[in-house]
Amino acid sequence: MFSPEDFFRWRLISIVRPQRRAPKVLLSGTIVGKKSSHLLLTVTVLALCMAGLLSGPTKAEPVPAYKFDIARQSVETALEALATQVGVLLLFPYDPVLSVDANAVKGVYSVRQALDILLQGTGLSGDLTEGGVITVSHARSDRNLGKPMNSKKTKKSFFSGLTALFAAIAAANQAAGQNTENTGLLIEEIVVTAQKREQSLQDTAMSVSALGTTEIERRNLVSMDDYLSTIPGVNVAAEGVGINRITIRGVRASGSEDSTVGVFFGEVPLNTVINGSAVDMKMVDLNRVEILRGPQGTLFGSGSMSGAVRSIPEAPNLERLEGSLEAGFSSTAESGGSNNETVGVLNLPLIQDKLALRMVAYRFDNSGFIDNVAASDPDAIAFAETFGVDLITESGIGSSEYTGGRVSMLWKPTDALAVTFIQAWQELEQNEGFQNVNLDLDDYQAKPVQIGSLNGGDQFRDDEIQLSSLVIEYDFGWGTLLSSTSKTSGGGLKAVDLASGALGLALVQVTDEDRDLFAQEVRFVSSWDSPFQLLAGVYYEEVEQVLDSDAPWYGDLDAIGIPFGGGLGTDPNDVFHEDSVFTNDQTAVFSELSYQLNEQFKVTVGGRWFDYERRENVLQSGALGSGIREDQRASEKDISFKSNLSYTPTDDLLFYAQWAQGFRIGAPVTPAPAATCDRFDAAGNPGPDGFLDGTNITIDNDSVEPDELDNYELGAKFSLLNERLQTRLALYRIDWTGLPVSVRATPDCGFSVLANAGEARIEGVELELSYYITDNWKFDLGLSSSEAELTQDSSLGEKGTRLPGAPELNASLGLEFSFKLAGNAAFARANYAYVDKYRDDIGARFTEAGGYHKLDTRAGVSLNAVDVSLYATNLLNENALTSVVGDPTLAFQMRPRTIGVDVKYLF
Repeated sequence: MFSPEDFFRWRLISIVRPQRRAPKVLLSGTIVGKKSSHLLLTVTVLALCMAGLLSGPTKAEPVPAYKFDIARQSVETALEALATQVGVLLLFPYDPVLSVDANAVKGVYSVRQALDILLQGTGLSGDLTEGGVITVSHARSDRNLGKPMNSKKTKKSFFSGLTALFAAIAAANQAAGQNTENTGLLIEEIVVTAQKREQSLQDTAMSVSALGTTEIERRNLVSMDDYLSTIPGVNVAAEGVGINRITIRGVRASGSEDSTVGVFFGEVPLNTVINGSAVDMKMVDLNRVEILRGPQGTLFGSGSMSGAVRSIPEAPNLERLEGSLEAGFSSTAESGGSNNETVGVLNLPLIQDKLALRMVAYRFDNSGFIDNVAASDPDAIAFAETFGVDLITESGIGSSEYTGGRVSMLWKPTDALAVTFIQAWQELEQNEGFQNVNLDLDDYQAKPVQIGSLNGGDQFRDDEIQLSSLVIEYDFGWGTLLSSTSKTSGGGLKAVDLASGALGLALVQVTDEDRDLFAQEVRFVSSWDSPFQLLAGVYYEEVEQVLDSDAPWYGDLDAIGIPFGGGLGTDPNDVFHEDSVFTNDQTAVFSELSYQLNEQFKVTVGGRWFDYERRENVLQSGALGSGIREDQRASEKDISFKSNLSYTPTDDLLFYAQWAQGFRIGAPVTPAPAATCDRFDAAGNPGPDGFLDGTNITIDNDSVEPDELDNYELGAKFSLLNERLQTRLALYRIDWTGLPVSVRATPDCGFSVLANAGEARIEGVELELSYYITDNWKFDLGLSSSEAELTQDSSLGEKGTRLPGAPELNASLGLEFSFKLAGNAAFARANYAYVDKYRDDIGARFTEAGGYHKLDTRAGVSLNAVDVSLYATNLLNENALTSVVGDPTLAFQMRPRTIGVDVKYLF
């Protein structure tokens, strides 16, 4: 077919396939057109034939797709990277590819899909034979038909002959029952670090959900409220822009309490000090998001009483220059307008394989969709006439602007040592009013009054967060030592109209807040060749929050004497002022020890000892101020435990039973005065007895202790039908004790104190399922049901009262189709979510939120280095309430239908 003197070269590469692959031939090199090379090639091909024929019938098995991250480079280098990553045999014509550039491939694709993207426009075409061999040849062109055979044609003929030979091998195997390729299947194995070790999601013996890069992009996820309510057992009450109160497994008692859910960006904790809102860092250039359900007190501490949400950013790539530039435009229905987004990512390898820099920048401009109708509302008009304020009418208030960026540097001087530094920042500006609505008005309507000279008549908010993280990791081979140092600074300035709030006065509260958090963790994770494994570490944090708040009068000065019979005084700038400083110092030591009893059973025990001191200094003045509370302290030392037993009868089945404790640190409180509140003993006789009259609370009670819960859980994970069907199931019961509740003394005292006097029980079930129906169709299901109730009467409510923020049922469905559009890789996806009704208060004072259906869709196509996608969020234009924190004035509605387009250029 060709002479030995012809100088063509062929590249033949074979990598050992990962698990359950028949051929295992190793050969790498350049084969030159000489007799010895012909002999070597002949022997190699025959060896491959024998390996394929002797492998015999094997069980039909889908080939999972892979997460590709191949930059634009020569075809030769790109193909070798692809073959090495997926572990297949590669055969391609050597000379012609040297001068041709391949397209970048980034995302999760099957081998054939990746080949189509990589080779488009190169004049080459690729295929994967039934025998599991990547073959690359010159694309057929009608212009070559009828022309005499030249050297290129000879090469192509020879290559076609080899292809036919491999195809014959594959045909023999297929006849014997082997089927190894499914072109559109996108089975992605997600590796998580939920237990501070790298583990497959399906092999992690706990209830955890994870969203990988591909799912984040294909679902168009940007913020927490885009996805959290679609996770079984999780709900998020969106209270306007950037304010998200997360509830996991129903563990929540009020909206003003400390968070029960830990929020992390990489190794950095983002929990705030005195309220339950989560910092909403935008989901830009993330590797994955992990949602850990159930108490994580052992490994993640007090802020993770009911679970944790962890956003893991993409690490710098030490090998190649790469990046992307994305621009998007969308339009929101009702009174909404246009929205814009710009995202840029650049990865720079400064020293090959040693030092790399990754930079991210983004901006999201979102229109408001609330109408201010105060000037036409009778109640608002009456208010304005009474207090002498101005009213305005404005459409589309509540717009917001997010701007942020991140710089990551990875230094890896040796294979054992890795140093990662991250500096990130994000700013939120909302200068044209907020997004709260009034329930006594029509949908998307509110009636805030004018704030006058403060900001041209609108409520406003300016919030910023900056974080720095330094992670040093050293791998000894038998274990890894990691040090994580982080510092988070944030805060902001906001002006809130109180005329529409509970006070109903011509006041605006202007608050300037600063937050600082320093955290240091050092931990060791073993990788011993032993049935014993150890994870142990120490943790320290310092938190400080400073508040400066004023509530000036902005109505007519003559009307300042109307409220409370003139109780506001006469100075409009001395109605209310607060200077507060809140601090918390905490030290903890934690450890988990596991023992592999045999091939199927493993037992894990763990604990966390913690010691904290929390201090408050509050100075309030003015007519509505409550005076001074100086150097109030709360401190505690305690330990939290965990135990886990897992059983893996096969590689595809996992069962586990777990008991874990969670806790939340306490806080100082103001004691009731003994002179007026400890005048009688328990029998009603005159004289103090050391207890708050009419209660069992000591009169000197100056703090609430940590509230605690015990979580009992049974779980199972299945990978069935050749891993096409992946299922995760968990059943749990939570006993929650020591809830902080307000305990009121006898009427003669007139005081109430905060004490650990509440109890609750939560029972539920969670199910997640992913089913790869065919090579191109994927189906996702999420379902959870829970009962979360008080188990004794308290100031929170009567026994049987449902806890807030916890819908009895939530469900989600996802359907994804991968296909080719004019020869280009494309996809279409739809996500549906149902969230049952729930309340944001306890005791059923407020209107129910939830009870909504939400449908999101997205479709896209990859055109060489450009990805284009169309999407719609809230396609059904549901107008449901996402949170109600005050009837009838503080409620929040889901964003109306938004339709948009994204264009992303990858290089």
